[in-house]
Amino acid sequence: MTNTEKDNICNGEEFRRSIDQVKLNTKERSTNSLKRMATNEGQQFSINEEDDEIILGQWQKVRPQKSMRNNSNGECKEKDDEQVLSSLITLTNTLNTNINQNLNQNNLTNDNFDINTLQKSNDYDCGLDNSLKISKHALSYASEYHYPSFKIVCQPKLKDPKQGSKLINELIKSIKDDFMIKNSSFSKPVLFDLWWINPQGDLQIIIKTIELYVYLCRRERYPKELLNIKLDPYPPKHLPPQHTIILKWIHNTISIDDIKEELSTNYESIALIEDMFGTITNRTRHVKIEFYNKIEFTQVLNGGKIIIYGQKYVVDEFIPAPKILICSRCNNPGHVKKNCMISKFDICRRCGEERKNLNDHRECSIKCHHCGGNHISTDYKCKIIKEYRRKLIHELKQHPGRLPPDVQLFIPSEYRIRDDKTRLISNNRSNSCTNEIQQSTNNRKEGNVWVNSESFINQSSNINNELAATMKCLSNELKEEKERHERKQIDIQQKFKSIYDTMNQTISLVHQAQQAQQSMIDAINHTLQITLFPSLTKMIEIVYSLIDNLKPNSKSLNIDQICNITNKQLLYINEASKEFCQHQEELKKISSKQNDAFNMVIDSIHINNNV
Repeated sequence: MTNTEKDNICNGEEFRRSIDQVKLNTKERSTNSLKRMATNEGQQFSINEEDDEIILGQWQKVRPQKSMRNNSNGECKEKDDEQVLSSLITLTNTLNTNINQNLNQNNLTNDNFDINTLQKSNDYDCGLDNSLKISKHALSYASEYHYPSFKIVCQPKLKDPKQGSKLINELIKSIKDDFMIKNSSFSKPVLFDLWWINPQGDLQIIIKTIELYVYLCRRERYPKELLNIKLDPYPPKHLPPQHTIILKWIHNTISIDDIKEELSTNYESIALIEDMFGTITNRTRHVKIEFYNKIEFTQVLNGGKIIIYGQKYVVDEFIPAPKILICSRCNNPGHVKKNCMISKFDICRRCGEERKNLNDHRECSIKCHHCGGNHISTDYKCKIIKEYRRKLIHELKQHPGRLPPDVQLFIPSEYRIRDDKTRLISNNRSNSCTNEIQQSTNNRKEGNVWVNSESFINQSSNINNELAATMKCLSNELKEEKERHERKQIDIQQKFKSIYDTMNQTISLVHQAQQAQQSMIDAINHTLQITLFPSLTKMIEIVYSLIDNLKPNSKSLNIDQICNITNKQLLYINEASKEFCQHQEELKKISSKQNDAFNMVIDSIHINNNV
């Protein structure tokens, strides 16, 4: 392209020629249908071909109205002609302005102008304004909860879908019994919503059933091997919002470990505790807590308060904010890669250049190609992303009926209107219907004795739903209480077994000590009976005989007295020996009876323990 052609583009002469040509063609075709011609011309200059996805006004598809073929309706044709020309002029002026801005910027930064860079800038700027429009796809994406996938690494790798189907069936069979025990009120079939084999040969699973999702978030509930295939599960890191609460205004001096230590004593099913980014200030922050057990979650949420280190903190339900649909090719919000018409190549979200090789863009410079800020292009700090998010929330607030009946969305504080205190977006259609039924019932005249069948059916269905929910809740509570009682019984049995083992060891030690003492006593008795008493008796008899032999040779009376004393001592020792032997015999009989009773007690303890 020559410099003259570039100057013509910058000055807008090429687009003026196009406008003049359009006007000339319009005048030449004035006898034809202007409405049909306007539609064709508009499609030539359309940037986004997905007109059926663009939401304007009251969320209706924009469709061209049928042209009026009556000759008397010339004014309508002139108005349509003016609208076509004005839309073409406005669009071409916008394109011309974007091209001039890009050319001026490129001329200032680089004298060697590259026509490829100009073409990329034109494609990006033309699509950016259109990307801020809210499509149905973006609204559906924002209003629904997107369940992350479960990844199961298989060894050996899966190659055949039939092999994957067999593995899925075996996995469901292996977990079904335990799942139904832990979820006795679950009445739906145990199935996975979606599964596929990724390029690495591993299994990916999508589960939208909350009970099954929470059950499989624990790695220990997966079998280690099925069909000779080793399984290594990687469940999602977070539980659904239905099992998540928020602790508000937690002081920064209280760490996550402190909160875990404080709450683990009262709540056994805590899955995760982490800080919420975006709520951290110099003094406080919000903390998100996830529970495996639905009953514990409900108890904490209904309590409204939790005490940590003697301080009371507010408990609130975790409600997710609307998510933004962002294209992985151009990094613009509002569409996906397969519908992208802004860029023909993948753009790096860090530096904004073409992403040909991923390794070259792992450590590239960070600069948003939307606003030029020091952040990646998909960050919520970006002005373009912020503005799109603001428009998305505004559309959802204007039309809450777009949301599913059981979905609530949180409005961040920076996107709220100053005088509007609404923090949530929800579908109030069911509530309004219930209010209308109640109002019609209250305003019914006394003369009308006939019952409104429709309202009666609705009320009956509501009552049945409430009863079903109450029965399900009671069943869950009963099941949880049964599980708690079983766990408590197991703990008690373990404690009893530990105490019983200790008692048996103590009894054995006592029995051994008693036997040792008995052997010592027997040894002493044997010594006394065999050695001491006979020796004393023998010695006294010898002394008595010696004294008696000395009696004829001595005329003193002292010898007779000594003999009498010695004789008495001998009699005393003999009597004491007899009494001691008799006493020991009686003690042996009693000790034998005690040993028999002791052995009977030990045997009965063993028998009862085995039973």
